[in-house]
Amino acid sequence: MKKWVEKHKECIRRSVRTFVQAASGVFITGIASGKFDLAEWKTWIVTLGGSALAAGVAALMNKNDKEVKA
Repeated sequence: MKKWVEKHKECIRRSVRTFVQAASGVFITGIASGKFDLAEWKTWIVTLGGSALAAGVAALMNKNDKEVKA
């Protein structure tokens, strides 16, 4: 596991950064719209899942060919 993390360190960093950007955008939009209600936890879970998916896709799209072949 440690070797895998070291090998994909840059990809993981990109994924985490993209997730934080997407999740913070969702929360800021929710607050700005005035409909920020934590009681709607299912909506927030689905939204965070979408943020995670976006982060994964962004990391895969930014992966270099050299990294894929290694």
